[in-house]
Amino acid sequence: MSDVHGEKYAIDEDALPSDHFIASPSRPNLGFIGFVRPNVGAIPPMSELQVMWFLQNLQGKVHRQDRFLPIARPSYLVLGNKYPYGVDYGNYMHRVAEDIGAAPTFSVLATKASHPIRALYTYAQGQAHIPIFRLQGPYASKQCWDTFENELWEVCKKRGIVENLGLAVVTWLSIWMNLGACLLECLWGIVSFQKP
Repeated sequence: MSDVHGEKYAIDEDALPSDHFIASPSRPNLGFIGFVRPNVGAIPPMSELQVMWFLQNLQGKVHRQDRFLPIARPSYLVLGNKYPYGVDYGNYMHRVAEDIGAAPTFSVLATKASHPIRALYTYAQGQAHIPIFRLQGPYASKQCWDTFENELWEVCKKRGIVENLGLAVVTWLSIWMNLGACLLECLWGIVSFQKP
C-alpha cells in the first residue's frame, strides 16, 4: 500500500520484470536497465552488467542458475519494504554474472591468473567490480585481468593490516560455519533418512 495525497492505493503488478528486474520472458526485447537500487554500491556498474545480461538474453545465451530450483524470493533482495527493488549489491552482481558465465570460478582464478594468490585474495576481499565479471565469459578481456590483478589488488592492500586481517577472519569464520552447517544437515539427512 502506498499513500498519495492522503489516499491509499495498491499496485496490482510489479512494474519491473521478473528476470533480475531486467527483462520479462513475455517481452524479452524490452530491457529495464538501471532501475534496481543497491543497498551499498553504485548503480552504473550494475547497469553495465545488466546490459551484458540483456544482450546475452537477446541472443538466447542466458542460462538461469535457478532454473532447476526456482525460488519465490531471490536471495539478493534486501529485507524490508522501503525499496521494492532494493538489492544486495554484491549478491545481485554475482547472480546476474552467473547466468551469463561471467562470474569467475575458483579454478579460473587459480590457474589463469599470473598471481593466483593475489587474484584469489582480491576476489575474496574486494567488492563486485565490473573487471571481475570480465575475466571470463562472453565479455572477457585481457585488460580486465591486468586491472584485477594490479589496480584492485592495490586497493585491497591500501586498507591496512588490521582491516584486512579482520576481513580475513570474518571470511574464514563464515567458511567454517557454512561447512559445519552443511555437515550437520548431511548427518541429519542420514539419521532421519531424508535428503538434505
